[in-house]
Parts: sequence; structure tokens; C-alpha cells
Amino acid sequence: MVTINTGTNLRGSSGKAKYDDLEQKLASGPVITVPSIERIGLKSTVENPHCSPVSEKSERFHHNSRLGGLGSVDSAFGVYGSRMEFAPMSAKSHSCELDGLCESPHDDPARWALVLTACFDESMESGDGNVVVAGFMGKRSAWEKCRKKWRSVLEKHGRKSLHMKELRFKGDRHREMLRELGEIPERCGLWLIFASVNVAAYKPLVEGTELEVASEGYLYAFQIAVLAALYRVPEGQRLEVICEHQLVFSQRRENICIGCTHMTEHQNKNRKSKLAKWSSISKSTILEPADYAAFALLQKLRDKQSLKARLCAPILKNKLKRGLCLSDVRSREILSELMREDASFSRPILTTEAKKAFIRQIPTGADFERELKHPSRVEQTSHGGFRLLI
Repeated sequence: MVTINTGTNLRGSSGKAKYDDLEQKLASGPVITVPSIERIGLKSTVENPHCSPVSEKSERFHHNSRLGGLGSVDSAFGVYGSRMEFAPMSAKSHSCELDGLCESPHDDPARWALVLTACFDESMESGDGNVVVAGFMGKRSAWEKCRKKWRSVLEKHGRKSLHMKELRFKGDRHREMLRELGEIPERCGLWLIFASVNVAAYKPLVEGTELEVASEGYLYAFQIAVLAALYRVPEGQRLEVICEHQLVFSQRRENICIGCTHMTEHQNKNRKSKLAKWSSISKSTILEPADYAAFALLQKLRDKQSLKARLCAPILKNKLKRGLCLSDVRSREILSELMREDASFSRPILTTEAKKAFIRQIPTGADFERELKHPSRVEQTSHGGFRLLI
């Protein structure tokens, strides 16, 4: 069961007086004991002390009917809190995958949808190697075409889904399928959005410091990808971001999105942010092109002459593209500048437990939004990017 809380979305709002009696009756009723979640807008948590963010150990429910056909009413900031923690639903009908896409917030809905996923070097287990965040961006009509064509090609090759890490690359076994799939996004009008960083290039600079936490490869690349997409959104239009479900970076990833909504350069003339909302999903057809693109770019960065890189090349030939593979030198320059400007970044975090403790005390959600009022929290940079203290 899903309950929807929209009564406290406005700061300082006490709700409509005509509903006071009804609310008192509801408050005196029995406690809901069936599995349920309460859908709460981000700003609601500021005024409602009973609402708290879910822990970083549990991702939020995706906030529209793409997960099992759940109904929804979304705030401009997306879903933030829930009363109970659930694992995401993985089984769903393909027919409802696009339900709710580019339909909210209802007063000024997103016109564009960006679907992102990440791919890591195996060496990232030791905090090293390349990190790629990539995906596609387009209007709902483009996503509808892409989904239909994607499913058709998979069925033609006897597959129900595509997961790049599960493919066995032997000879030309998957060449034709990957070629056909790789051509679909561009034909449907989807933009390739990508970003990559090589953690090995700057790890010696930040290792054992607070900045090591703030510059983890996924977060670094995610910032670049989201900004690349926002620069592509026309004036007067808005974007929703959909990511793959994952636990480790969920709340800090949300902090990045909140930070983007406060950047004046990414606001329309009506002063609303071009970033309308964000969410996460688990398995879905619309995640598969992003998975393919991220995997392909990672193989190219590793060895562009390898069999995997050559077989996956078609999806990277998209002429509609925007992004950045941050050079080793530039990644170090940005972080070095941060350390010079703020000595706190150089404070030591020498143990794994100390690092976990530091992450736990990082403000998230509404608390983080309040922190953004401090002028050092979001800084514009001359190269058109930004540095977000997460």
C-alpha cells in the first residue's frame, strides 16, 4: 500500500483548515500494519519531524508506476523519505516501463529523461581504476521508439534482456546483435551522455584525506554526466534523471542532484531548476542502452583494440553526444585547487572505520539543502563544471 503525503510540501504551510477534522479522525485510527510506504516530497521532511530519510543501506522506492504500476504524485524534488525500507521490485511488465516518464511534477513536468548507469574497472575494489557513467537522454517519444526497437532486436536474437557483463565475448558471436542495438539510440533521437574519471590518476593525491570521500570515482563522474545533460536542456524545459538502483552512493548521489537545483546557470527564466526530479530503478529495458554504452566506453578506455571494444563500438558512434572523459592531469588540477582553497579537505581519515564514520555524518536530503546556503557549498568554475562538497 502506498500513502501519499503532499500536505507539507510548502514550507510553513499548516494545511487547509477545512480538512482539520478529517485529519484528526485519520490520526486517531489504527496503525497501518500491512507493508506500506509513505511518499514524501523532499521539502516535506523539513516541516514534518516524523519523516526521516531512508538509510544509505536502503535505496528509495522509485517514485512512479514503472515499479509494479504503483500510483504516484510527485513533488519537484522527487521522493525522499519512506516509513519502511524495501528492496526494489525487479519483476515488472514491459508495458508499464515508461509509465510516469516525463509526466511530473504536474505543474511543470520534465520534457527530457536521462537514464544513467555506471561501469567500473575490476580494480575499483581496491579504490583504483576507471569509472564510467553513461546513458541516454531524450524526450518520451524517443524513449518509446527506442524501447520498442530494442525489444524487437533482442527477440530477434533470442534474448529477453541485455546485461553486458553476462555476455561471453568469443569471436563474432554477438557482433550482429550489438551492431543493431548500437544503432537504435541515435535513430530514435537519443543523446549519448557520458563521463569518465581514472581514480588511479588522482588517488595518491587524496588518499587518507577527507577529499578521498568527496572524490570517489562514481560521484566524480556522475556530477560531470548530469551537468553535461543539463547544458543540453533548452530554455523553458526540464529534465528528469533516472539511475540504476544501488546502495553505496544513493544518498550522496541525491545530494549532487539537490546541489544542481541550486545552480543558477541551470535555472529557467521562471527561476525553476532545469532538473525537475530524479529517481532510481533496478532492471528495466530503458537501462540497457545505458549499460551497453557505459560498458563500451570502459572497454575503449582499457584497450580500444580489444575484441570487446571493437564489438561494442557501434553504440559510441552516436553523433548526438555530450560528455567528458576527464584527463588525468585535469582531475588532479581540480582536486589540488580544492585542497588549496579549503584546508579541511586535507584532514586525515586513516582507517576504514573512520571513513565510514565520516560518510555517516555527511548531511543528506533536507539537511544538505540547508547546508547549501553556505556560499562555499556550490562553486562555479571557469571551465563550466562545478565542485560540489558532498
